[in-house]
Amino acid sequence: LREGLIVAALVRFYKCFGSSAARNTVRLEPTLLFGAHPNGLENYKFYKNVRDKHVAHDENSLSQAPIGAALNKREAPYKIAKVFSLAVNSGLVTQENFSNLTLLVDLAEKWVHAEIERISKDVTTELEAESYDALFARDELKISPVDLAAVGKNRK
Repeated sequence: LREGLIVAALVRFYKCFGSSAARNTVRLEPTLLFGAHPNGLENYKFYKNVRDKHVAHDENSLSQAPIGAALNKREAPYKIAKVFSLAVNSGLVTQENFSNLTLLVDLAEKWVHAEIERISKDVTTELEAESYDALFARDELKISPVDLAAVGKNRK
């Protein structure tokens, strides 16, 4: 369960730094968020590599499946008793990993909240300059229903 939670945290956290066309208003910049903190950018890059090369794509040594062969005794009629594969997954859940990832999430969350506050003030100032009639004429807030048929398509 803990391993699943840290994988989910990595996937969701790094999604915020991606370049999806669906996220075109504000993009989080790692250097800006973590550059001033000791080991901040280094930790960001480490967990990005864990996400990219282990969690999402399985391209590094954190997961391995070496193949081996068990030998029979010399006097056996055949030399190989069994060929096998051994699945080895390095655990991500350590106190150090948890603490470092928590630090990154906390720093990013503080920046996001400050940015939301800044944008909210700017939008409030802009909207306050409009008449009530103009404000009521604006489009209503809409939340689209989930379209399961569009799961493989990009949001626009």
